[in-house]
Amino acid sequence: MSSHRTKTGPRDHVTIPAAVQREASLNEGDMLIIRCTAPGTVVIETARAAKDRICAAASAAQAMDIYDELRGCVVGEVRTPHDGVA
Repeated sequence: MSSHRTKTGPRDHVTIPAAVQREASLNEGDMLIIRCTAPGTVVIETARAAKDRICAAASAAQAMDIYDELRGCVVGEVRTPHDGVA
């Protein structure tokens, strides 16, 4: 695994260097999940990798609930326990 530097740009955009994209097998249009795990630490993974990680760590029913919740966040929906999609 390689390491590269990048900066946040205008409107908080971040460019993933081409070498990292190739190494991670990222393609244009891939859905990415970005999460902060601690101050100064950001994890970026494909939606597929996030789903696989969640499924490996949880029962099938729990994993699908969590995956659906993440999917809702990615497309801009907010799900609440009381009213489904808000």
